[in-house]
Amino acid sequence: MTSDKFIEEVVNTFNKIEILSFFYENPYTIDSAEGISHWIGRKKDDILEDLEDLVVSRILQSEKAEESFLYRYSPPDHIHKIISNILSAKKLYQDKIKDLEKERKNLEDQFLKEIIREKSKTRTIIESMNEGILVINKNLQILTINHVAKDIFSIEDEKPLGKKLSELAKDIEKIKIIENIIISGNISEENLLFTGNKKNIYKVGFSLLKDEYSNELIGYVLVFNDTTKEKEAEKIKTEFISMFTHDLKNPLNAVILNSTYLIEKLNKNASDDTEAIFLKMINDSGKRILRIIEDFLSVSIIEAGMLKMKFEEVNYDKVLSLTAYTFSSFASEKKLQIETEVQSGLPTIWIDRLQMERVLENLLSNAIKFTPDGGKIKVTAHEENGSIVTCISDTGIGISKEDLPNLFDKYYRSQKTSNIKGTGLGLSIVKSIIDAHNGKISVESEENKGTRFSFYLPLKRPLAY
Repeated sequence: MTSDKFIEEVVNTFNKIEILSFFYENPYTIDSAEGISHWIGRKKDDILEDLEDLVVSRILQSEKAEESFLYRYSPPDHIHKIISNILSAKKLYQDKIKDLEKERKNLEDQFLKEIIREKSKTRTIIESMNEGILVINKNLQILTINHVAKDIFSIEDEKPLGKKLSELAKDIEKIKIIENIIISGNISEENLLFTGNKKNIYKVGFSLLKDEYSNELIGYVLVFNDTTKEKEAEKIKTEFISMFTHDLKNPLNAVILNSTYLIEKLNKNASDDTEAIFLKMINDSGKRILRIIEDFLSVSIIEAGMLKMKFEEVNYDKVLSLTAYTFSSFASEKKLQIETEVQSGLPTIWIDRLQMERVLENLLSNAIKFTPDGGKIKVTAHEENGSIVTCISDTGIGISKEDLPNLFDKYYRSQKTSNIKGTGLGLSIVKSIIDAHNGKISVESEENKGTRFSFYLPLKRPLAY
């Protein structure tokens, strides 16, 4: 290998530069491979080949000692100058690296201080919030939590970050609810309420925490909004309405019962049809007013968040068939046919039986009310994707496309049905009951051809109530 070729190679050989640097700074040193490896901080075996190359290139000279070779620096003048330039460039490079490293360290320190300041600021904001904040990863380890959320879960640990929620929280029931929601993937629990240690009522909001770049799910954010005062105000309002409607219902019930008795008596005697007609008008009006009062009371209870479900495991096919049979007599008055088609072997389901009967009664009542004489009503039920799907369809007057989006709004009445008696609250109540079962309801309709209501009830018991 020639000197020039070696110089070209040595620029890219770190070991050789280290060896040259050692001899350049100590030009009169004579030492063995073992001694040189000690001074430059490398293993003897790693530098033997480089030492031999430097000897071949006439940069180093070697001479045989007792058990090893001794090396000394002895390059020609022109190579010495090249080596001097290389090592000077190396020093400049190392100095530049040190400057850059120092600058990087200063920037890191500034950035770290800024992060600490922002983290402290964020922490202060989160702690001062009236809402409870809880951020957890996919393993339910706590990433962020404030004092309100700690109160809700009865957490006393002063350093909860990084620890599992289940290890710290005393309220195991709430943790189970959160775990079930995460497992099911149904994080839109609009009606989920938790109670804190101070008996405050919190509405729980869930949202996903995703990586900004990969969009990968990394955890969940839970926000607990204190609705205690709202609930108390709604409770007072509902109690007032309940008391008021109770005072109205008692005399109305008396009117209905007494008019029913007189109708039955007149029908037996058959003396004067006029009296019977007037009494029936009184009786029907009393019943209508009673239904209106009950609807308003139900809406007030729903708005106050006081709609409580009494879930039980029931044979849904029996509930459906019995309700349809009950309405067959009303349908026959308009010469309507009610057809029931229920899947054989339908599984049991967790529902509030009375509330679900109310849903079916309302939908069947509407179908009868809005279907002309001689029409047809069909009731079906089947299992589909972990839910029971119920459909009630009719051959009635139908609903316009303009009315469909507002159909479940409170007090909404279509212009087409404004001449038909009703409060406009029935379908709103129906949707609230379905929602309370974590179900869904939809409607399809075509004017002058009919309407089809479909609602889905999950087989599992809802978590939110």
